[in-house]
Amino acid sequence: MSRLVVRNIGQFVSLAGHSGPLKGQNLSEIGILPSHSFAVEDGKFSKIGEVTPRPGDIELDAQGLCVTPGFVDAHTHFVFAGNRVNEYEMRNSGASYEEIAAAPSAKQLSKN
Repeated sequence: MSRLVVRNIGQFVSLAGHSGPLKGQNLSEIGILPSHSFAVEDGKFSKIGEVTPRPGDIELDAQGLCVTPGFVDAHTHFVFAGNRVNEYEMRNSGASYEEIAAAPSAKQLSKN
C-alpha cells in the first residue's frame, strides 16, 4: 500500500514526548518543529522528520505552511450570550468544575 508523504512543512506542531493526550497545565507544552516532513501509512504516522519518498508514495508539498494536530475546541450554545474564555483557561490550568463555578466571573454570569 502506498504512503502519504507530506514534505516541505514550514512548522510542524507536535505533541511528541508525551505518553497520551495532553491535559490541564500540560496543554501549553506543545512543540514546534521547523522544516519537517512526515509519512502516513494505514491511517497512522509512520515517520516524522526526514522522509525519503519511495516509489508509489503519494507526495504532498506543504509549501512552507504550518501543520497542526486536529485540536478540538470547547463550545457554547447560542442561548448563552457571553463567552467562557476565562473558564476554559481555568480548566486548562487544572481547576475543577467546582472551582470554576465558584469563581467570581462564573457567579456574575449566572445572575444575568
